[in-house]
Order: sequence, then structure tokens, then C-alpha cells
Amino acid sequence: MATGHAASGRWLPDIGLRARGVRAPARTHPNGAHDMLFINEDQVERLLSMDDALRAVEQAFATLGSGKAVNIPRSRVRLPGHTLHVMSGGIPALNLTGLKAYTTTGHGAKFIVLLFQADTGEPLAAIEADRLGQMRTGAASGVATKYMAREDACSVGLSVRDGRPEASSRRSAVYAR
Repeated sequence: MATGHAASGRWLPDIGLRARGVRAPARTHPNGAHDMLFINEDQVERLLSMDDALRAVEQAFATLGSGKAVNIPRSRVRLPGHTLHVMSGGIPALNLTGLKAYTTTGHGAKFIVLLFQADTGEPLAAIEADRLGQMRTGAASGVATKYMAREDACSVGLSVRDGRPEASSRRSAVYAR
């Protein structure tokens, strides 16, 4: 089960964020709400290692597989020239719910993750999620390799499509295992 750090009465998943200087906002508003943490793409790149991503994805698969998490399949809203994609879920034991939303247009895709405290509905964090998604995709390959590769395997064959950034994450994750 994931652990976290209490900060202003809330929890941040323990992937070493405190050691890397990320703190939950401390300002409390008159209504008792707290400022929301915002992590941009540069901070994601600096803060999240492939080892962090591998541990988080493996733990997420185990939690979901044991029935201790809820995962809602992707839904889409299609408009002319624009599609909004949303995936959501929650972990009751951590008192967290969240979603990943992204838009696709003729100008590309934009990604964000929102994290909420389940019992109060308070927004905890907004995380720009392009690099985060690349790392998660790569980590899923690494976790699959850990459990599916033969123990005596000494080479790796990866099918990489059109040089997308996920390819580098997949290679990093597979070699990390």
C-alpha cells in the first residue's frame, strides 16, 4: 500500500517528492481550504525517475488487481476539431480520487492530472502530464517485462512506432528491470 506525507492535513503520495523539495501548500483559507499544488512539465521531468514510475505503476496494478482501487475506462467528448479524453479512478485506503484529462486538436495534445482528497472533495494537485504519461507508458512495459520475460533472457526486442517519446521511456523501463 502506498504511503504518503501529511501536509496541511492532506497526503502526498510518497515517491520522494519531499526529498526533492516539493511541499504541499501550507496556506489555509478562511473556509478551511488549502492552496492546490501545481507541478509543471519541467518539475515532473526533474522529480520523477523511471524507478519511481516503475514502483508506482507496479503498485497501482497490484492495488487495482486486488480490488482495492477503482478505475473508470476512458470517456470522450468529441467536437469538431477537438476531443476531450478523461480517465478517472480512486483508492479508498489513501482517501484519493483523480483523473487524467487530455485534449487532442489539430495542434496536438495537452495533458493534465488532477488529484482530489476523497472525503472532502478538496483539489490537492494539478500536474501537467505529458512527460508523466510517457513515463507511465514506459513503466507499464517495464512491469510487464518483469513478470513476463524469461528469467534467462539476455536480449530485448522492442517495437517502436514513429519515434514517439514513449519509445525512450519503454527502453528505459525495460532495461531498468
